[in-house]
Amino acid sequence: MSREPVDIIILAYNRLSHLQRMVDAIAERTQYPHRITIVDNASQADVRAWLYEQRARFHQVIFNPKNQHLGGLQRGIEATSGERFIVSDADLIPPPTIAGRCWLTRQSDLMDRHPDFGMIGCRIVGGPMPPWHIPGGAETKLVDGEIMEGSTGVWLNLIRRPALQVPFESDGMTCHAIRRAGFRVGVGADLQCDHLGDEDVWRFPDYLARKNAQNGLGVVYAPYAHVADVPRPPSLLECALAAAHLDELESRGIALTETVELGAGTSEPVISAVEAVLGAGLGVREPRDWELAVEGRRAPWSDASVGAVSVHMGAGHDEGVLAEALRIAARAVVVTTPAQSLTVPAGFELREVRPPNDTVLSLAKVADRSRRLRAMVGYTSLEQRTEWLGLFRHARFGARHLRMYVLTRAIGASHPAPAPRCQRCNGELRGDRCECGALRRRTGPRAYKPPFGRTWLGAIGAKLTQLSRAASMFVRVRPEKR
Repeated sequence: MSREPVDIIILAYNRLSHLQRMVDAIAERTQYPHRITIVDNASQADVRAWLYEQRARFHQVIFNPKNQHLGGLQRGIEATSGERFIVSDADLIPPPTIAGRCWLTRQSDLMDRHPDFGMIGCRIVGGPMPPWHIPGGAETKLVDGEIMEGSTGVWLNLIRRPALQVPFESDGMTCHAIRRAGFRVGVGADLQCDHLGDEDVWRFPDYLARKNAQNGLGVVYAPYAHVADVPRPPSLLECALAAAHLDELESRGIALTETVELGAGTSEPVISAVEAVLGAGLGVREPRDWELAVEGRRAPWSDASVGAVSVHMGAGHDEGVLAEALRIAARAVVVTTPAQSLTVPAGFELREVRPPNDTVLSLAKVADRSRRLRAMVGYTSLEQRTEWLGLFRHARFGARHLRMYVLTRAIGASHPAPAPRCQRCNGELRGDRCECGALRRRTGPRAYKPPFGRTWLGAIGAKLTQLSRAASMFVRVRPEKR
């Protein structure tokens, strides 16, 4: 028996890798007749270019002139005509085929057996699930052992066209509108899809943070608690400094896991830049900000025990910090400093290299201080760290203020490696500190204020938007007894 194709309407906004994986998974896991419509919410060029290249795979591609948020799905609904259609975010992997029946076949059969349901969606695996989507939960209402009744997100939702009598504006209001039209709403108990959006904290933090902040008149999103798990993004100044150091280290074949960064009282620490840009603290999972060579303190590393040391001294040259770096470095020390010359210590060879450009560093400082520019950058220094580092790596020319030196341990030069001892009391260091308290470590994350976030004014605007939508729905949708 032939079946009418189901229109699958996917709302895309940036996150190209999620969209690609979802489209490929639908092609692989769907045997039921279907047509895919992509509604693009004014994404960046990479998504739009891919959609142009792949147009033959889709029934149609609709490009919105601006981001219409969830309301953008309405253009796809209006551009299709099937009696049933699916709406979904572009970050889901559909359920696998079971006993030769694909996810869409099982979902359509559920709707055939339950004509009183106007929408049947999928459950997500991972991420916060509504309590009524949890199997065996106290709030779960299981219908005929196969449908969990309750509201849902935009997770591959199969909708009867007569059940949705208002424009699609949000998942919550859509569920209410369908119920008011006399239908029920639920998810398939055995329809579980993988939620790629759980990866956004580390793969697309800028997307997640901006979405979390988009609450106000016309736009309503629930707060995303896991935004707090996003690491502090490096400033543009830190990226500019880190790029020069990383360039020199990599050009000498020095593995980043062999590298330690030192700094004493600098206002522009390359430590935080490298930790944030590389995301792994150069082999150290816990970020460490060491106070070194100040008031007799020493670093908790043995002599010549670290492959390379990276030092930035923007606030002024400090011979103590440099001496400490040379002590623990087994191969090289890379240093940016305002000092116009360095004394070459015994056992090392000195080479001056191109430092970051003064003008570029000044522009980075201006951008970091400007609220408007910081909001433009947002978390992209995390999400697009490779691109930012690449930009600043090309900005090593014409500097006058900072100098950059590489001190390489001479071939054959040896250095004793005694156990680390406290320089103040000569006692043995235990881990990162001495019993006399000479060596201190600043622990905990740096204070950071995001360039944008949810505000109380936005929350009021969001609530007004919800109330206005609810009032409009109650006027436009007539309750029907079914």
